[in-house]
Amino acid sequence: SAALELAVISVIVYPLLPNRGFGPWDVLNPRDIWLVVVLVAGLSFVGFVAMRFAGERRGLAITGAVGGLVSSTAVTMAMADRSSEDHSLSRPAAAAAVLASTVMPLRIAFLAGAIDISIVPRLLPVVLGMAATGAVAARVIAQADPSEVVTAGSRIHNPFSLRQAAIFAGIYALVLLVARAAQEFVGSGGQFVAAALASVADVDAVTIAFTRLGPGDSLWRTSAAAISVAAVMNTLVKLGLGWARGSPRFRRSLGFALGTMAAVGTGAAVWVWSR
Repeated sequence: SAALELAVISVIVYPLLPNRGFGPWDVLNPRDIWLVVVLVAGLSFVGFVAMRFAGERRGLAITGAVGGLVSSTAVTMAMADRSSEDHSLSRPAAAAAVLASTVMPLRIAFLAGAIDISIVPRLLPVVLGMAATGAVAARVIAQADPSEVVTAGSRIHNPFSLRQAAIFAGIYALVLLVARAAQEFVGSGGQFVAAALASVADVDAVTIAFTRLGPGDSLWRTSAAAISVAAVMNTLVKLGLGWARGSPRFRRSLGFALGTMAAVGTGAAVWVWSR
């Protein structure tokens, strides 16, 4: 069913959409927007199928890494709930959640590179810094309690449906419009605020929207810094969700890992902006 819906949006809907700009600055091109929907939905669907194919009981690496391709936010919430139900699984669940967030910056780099590969060198300090920090933190947490965790795979639903595709298209179009307005009227400071606020809803939409705005001053300086701000903000949002839903030990482990990732990402983002 999900595969059929993916085929519908990619093979049937996409060719029917007009290929021209609408709205202010002609920034809203229905076919371009839907192509982004297909790209993001396809990546998430591949991750979801991989999770299902791996089986119901998985090790931490598969739970976190593959789950991060689906939704690191969904993995964080599912693992937080799991830790609340069974406190003995707090550390393994936290490690899985951290691994999911470790995949997030790599996913950002992939999506940005799929739109324009020339922005990737600017993103590498943030992407690699956050990913390396998360990987080390997850290993430290997992070594403290090497037991396996029964992943809440049944709670991480298929991220793709026609309804979800339409919602993502709406979010992406809004982010694209707000980002362009900030670029026109407010400058880089406004773009950073727009990226931070929009990343609460969807960091993928922010990544692609700011990449499509084109190179900023000094070749991608502003766009890369705005995407970096979004990555840090999204990490803090997941930290807040995990803190609200998880067990005390889960919260401490997640806070240590995601807090450090956010700090490293912030430092790298400042460096990207200052160059």
